[in-house]
This record gives sequence, structure tokens and C-alpha cells, in this order.
Amino acid sequence: MFDTLNGYNYKNLIVSGIKNLKLHIAEVNDLNVFPVPDGDTGTNMVSTLHNGYKAIENNPGELSELSKAYAKAVTFGARGNSGVIVSQFFYGFSKCFFDKAVADCGNFVNALRVGTSYAYKAVANPVEGTVLTVMREASEYVQAKYESGVEYIDDIIELFLEKARVSLARTPELLPVLKAAGVCDSGAAGFVYFFEGVKKYIDGTPIESDTTELDNDGFVDYSSFDKNSEFTEGYCTEFLLQLLEAYDEPDEQSFTAELEKIGTSVVTVFEGDKIKVHVHTDSPEKVMAFAHRYGEFLSIKIENMSVQHTLLQSQNKQPGVEILKEERFGEFSVISVTSDDNMKDIFVNMGSDIVIYSHGNVQPAVTDYLKAFECADTENILVFPNSKNSTLAALKAKDLYNRNVIIFDTKSDAECYAALSMIDFDESDISIVEETVRCVIENIYSVKIIKAVKDSKYGEVRINEGDYIGVYGDEVLSCRDDFSDCCEEVIDNVCRSKDWDVITFFAGDAELSEIENIRKITGNKYSGIETDAVETNSKNFATLISFE
Repeated sequence: MFDTLNGYNYKNLIVSGIKNLKLHIAEVNDLNVFPVPDGDTGTNMVSTLHNGYKAIENNPGELSELSKAYAKAVTFGARGNSGVIVSQFFYGFSKCFFDKAVADCGNFVNALRVGTSYAYKAVANPVEGTVLTVMREASEYVQAKYESGVEYIDDIIELFLEKARVSLARTPELLPVLKAAGVCDSGAAGFVYFFEGVKKYIDGTPIESDTTELDNDGFVDYSSFDKNSEFTEGYCTEFLLQLLEAYDEPDEQSFTAELEKIGTSVVTVFEGDKIKVHVHTDSPEKVMAFAHRYGEFLSIKIENMSVQHTLLQSQNKQPGVEILKEERFGEFSVISVTSDDNMKDIFVNMGSDIVIYSHGNVQPAVTDYLKAFECADTENILVFPNSKNSTLAALKAKDLYNRNVIIFDTKSDAECYAALSMIDFDESDISIVEETVRCVIENIYSVKIIKAVKDSKYGEVRINEGDYIGVYGDEVLSCRDDFSDCCEEVIDNVCRSKDWDVITFFAGDAELSEIENIRKITGNKYSGIETDAVETNSKNFATLISFE
């Protein structure tokens, strides 16, 4: 029985939760509202929680030390909406232990409550019937039970899990879109699986799952370099400096200014008697010599960016996130996100200064956005997340950055494509640029045509495996067994509601010849509308049809 929580048990509770969630990752991913093969909730949650665990894996420290390290790492490693929400739950949960060597039952109950509060704050418009509801109802339940007399943390975890399971089962009753699809909330399911792993730890039940499987450390073939190699990228230099009494006293402004003389992409974070530094430089030895005047290094990382570039090239088809930068000089920088290599090139050609390119549909983490912000050399940064599962991570990164970052709520590459085509990159007034982009996004309507991978029912719509469904948000506009019929029905339905100027077809799994045939039919039927086609490599839809 656990009447207190120490660092050892804190770490084991977390790793057991992650292991159990990993066992069910496919189930969580499959809990899609629509029968499509692009669910990534479980993947994002595991990746987020595992990123936090890597920060404490080899640390035998006390609860206060481990909780601080985990809270920070899980926040910066958050991927996708589900990842951001659970990261904030565990940030708030862990924050309650920052000043404790051990925590008692009351501290643990309070931590669950605070974690829930942080999770709700992470979402601009919290929706009940999601993981938020499960967190809240379970934490309220254990609070009431604790006040009635519960003495052990084991009992709190068991009660929390008991209520979380009941709350999970109720999510379809609270959220109609889940009931229509006949599924429970995927994020909530992942959260319950995590706490089932926690329960297994306190019960002494082993979990056969390897936490190291998620590591994506790449192999670099150093034999590709020789005496004639050119190293033009410089060095990414990062370190944590412990300030000391016997050394010089740094001034924050002058310290940063001096680093900017030696390198670029300078980021300095002063945290009490420590300084966290990031800088790109051709002379890391000069950076280190300068910083050494003020204290001693707690950690140092220097990476040759030419080697990093080679690594990214070798991993081109592996899951991961790559930050691509185009050297441009303007009043603002544009960051676009995509998992499609065709759209990656298109966005660069249309004016994106930086593209966050996700191999294998991996959602960018908060740290990926921060790296992209660091690459931007302007005070104003425009960001197009291009996925509903990427926006929260972008917003969290914005909160952690000190420049004017404008996040647009783009849910697909189509909206970004339309917005980029209308941006005046010579405009110096950022408010005008922002207004233009928001106007474009507000007046675009995009529908995915997706091939169903399993039989299901959505509301009154019966969907058979192999059917094509036209989806706008949570609404099914068409379900047909023929691709062309589905596209035509969607176009007819949308064109009845409004007069459009342009219809653009983004070809995914569908053959370009099929798209051209639909364009021809559309042109004959709606002669006043201009049509266009863009070829993509997306496997998440047959085609994406945008109306402007």
C-alpha cells in the first residue's frame, strides 16, 4: 500500500502508464469519428508522454526534481491536440510536487484536480464528452471520496480509474458526433488506458511493452564525409550555464547582444541562477569561451548542421519532422505545415519561408514549432498549422515565444494554398496581411472525399467498406460507392448554397485522370466557376475539393 509518493514511484507510475497505452495504441488510433485510416490520437499521446519520460529515465532523483523535469519535457514534446491536452494535465499534476520530496494522499488528490484545471486552460473552447470530461469527473469523484476518508494513494488511483471508465462510456451521450459514429472519445480512451497501466503498477502486474521503441534516433553514415567535404551550415550550439559567485555577473541584454555578434538564431532564457542558450554559429568555441566567463556548463550539445542535413536526407522516408528554410528577406516570415512532399515544394514556391514537413503524418511537437520560430529572422511570424490536430501545439509554442506569432486556424493544406496565393509579401503592415489571410480562410469551404476502410454507421448514414464519403468537418455531405458520383453530389450540394468563383481539386489517392474528368463535368455544369487541379502525394484522402 502506498500512503506516500516518492520519486521512484512517481517515475514508475508514469512509465507503466505509457507502456499500457502503447499496448492499446492501435485501438485508440482506430477510434475515429469517420471510418478512415488517419487516426493518430494514440500515437500523439504516447509520443508526448514518452518525451517527458526520456527526461527522467536515467535520473534517480527525488520527487521534486523528477516532477520538474517531466513537467517541462512533456510540455515541449507535446504533439497533436490530444498530446497538448494530456501534457498540460501532467504539467499541472506534476507542478504540485515541485517542492516535495514525498507527497501524501491529499497532495495526490490535489494534483489530479490541478492537472485537470491546466488541461481545461489549454483549450480555448473546452468541449464536454472528450478527455476533459473524463479528467474532471474522475478528479471530482476522488476529491469527494477523499473528504469522506481515504488514506492510501492506491485507493485514490483505483477510484480515479473506476470513475474514468464510467465517464469514458458516457462520452457518446455528451457528444453527438461520437454517438453518430458509434465510438467513444479517442483521447479519453487513451487517458483511461494510461491509468490502467498506473493501476497495474500498484497491483504489481508486469506490462510487456518496451518504452525505447519510440526513439527515432537516426544513423549517420560518416563515411560520406572526407577531406574535401564542405561544411557550410555551421553548428547548432546549446548549453545550460550555471552562474557562480566567483565569476562575472551577466547582464541579460548585453549577454544576448554579445552572442548575436558571434552567431544567429540566438535564444537565451534566464531562469534564476541559470541561463539556457541556443545559437547557430560557425565558431562554437567562441560562444563557449564567452559564456564560460560567467559560470560552468551543466550540459552542452554542439551539432554540426551539415551532418544534421545529411541525416534528414537519409531519413527522408522515415517518420519524423523536418524544418525546411528558404532564404528570403521580408517584413514577416511564413511557416506552413504539411505531411505531403508535393505540397511542401508548392508552399515554398508560393512564398513560405519555413515548412515544417512531417514524414509519415507525424504531428509537429511544441519543440518543432519553437525550432521553426527560431529559424525565422523577423519580428512577425505567420503560422499555418493546416490540421485541427496541430493547432494546439502551435498555440502552446506561441505562449513560450517572445515574438509576434500569428496562428491561423487552417485545417487543411487547401486553406493555406488559397491564403498564400493572396498574400502581398512586400506589404510592411502586418495587420493588413493578417486581415487578408483571415478573410481568405473565412471564405473557403473544403471537403475531403475519403474511401472508407471499414463498415460503419454515422447517424442515419450507412457506410460500407470501399464507399466514398464527402466530409466537411463533422458533416457527411455524400456517401456513394462510386468516386465520381460522390464528387458530383458534393459539388452540387455546395454550389446550391453559394456562388463560388474557384473550385480546386487536390488529388490524393485518386488518379489525376479521374480528377480531370470531374473538372470537365463541373466546368460544363457550372460555366462561371474556374476550376484547377493540384497533384499531391496524400494517402489520407482521394481528393480534397476547396471552394472559394
